Amino acid sequence: MININRFIGVFLFALSLSAQAQSDPSFAHVQLDTHDSYEFPLADKISFSLFTQDAMASAKVLEQWSGLEYKVIDDNSIAVTLYQNKPTFNGSGDLKYKNDSFVIDISEQSTQNFIEGFTVPENSSNVLVNIEAYVSRFIENPTYEHGFNIASRVADNKSGDCTEYAVLTTALSRALDKPARLVFGTVFIESENGVEAVGHAWTEILHQQNWHIIDAALFGIEDGTNSSRVYYLPISTLVDEGPGFGFSIASSMVVMPYKIQGLRSAP
Repeated sequence: MININRFIGVFLFALSLSAQAQSDPSFAHVQLDTHDSYEFPLADKISFSLFTQDAMASAKVLEQWSGLEYKVIDDNSIAVTLYQNKPTFNGSGDLKYKNDSFVIDISEQSTQNFIEGFTVPENSSNVLVNIEAYVSRFIENPTYEHGFNIASRVADNKSGDCTEYAVLTTALSRALDKPARLVFGTVFIESENGVEAVGHAWTEILHQQNWHIIDAALFGIEDGTNSSRVYYLPISTLVDEGPGFGFSIASSMVVMPYKIQGLRSAP
């Protein structure tokens, strides 16, 4: 039987891998078994089997993105091929991705103060990198104690895990008139010490007519100073940003992977 509490932990206390982060809680990790042919480093294209409570429901969610391929094997497993250049959301910039909401409460004074502190250097050519860097610096106390906070509380506390980074990033993006949405899923992080699969949250932002993944929690992890590589597997979004957002999170449990098997560079 699947441990539902473990999935709740993945969402509510998902791992933040910034340099100052505390030790990650064990429930943030997804069981991962590599293929016998696995060799470091992984290629730009990887393959694995994903195990979930409802494979058809998970596959239905995966339809939203390009940059990955999948095939339902049975009721609980899906064969997936994933590209490191990050899956791309295929949807439009709906008005709901620009709106103030209960979770992304842009109009609150503490959120406004946070937004007003953001500036883009004159010589900058990539506003998305500047957004990531600003949120990464703003959160001074990476911690798992908050669970899931709305944007104004994150702006007040300047602390949290990857969900708080993603909430604040989404708020800033919308304040800059860029459609943005909060995404949950699994990241594969590979270094010379091995590879792990971790429950995670990040932001997708519509910029220059294309959707991009921006992730302040992992800002700089692939900056060339180490051998880490990150692969994003989106699997759910925060559909309900109202006061009942907790129910939206809970309903996503069915599509989250509880095991990854046979991870390797795709043949």
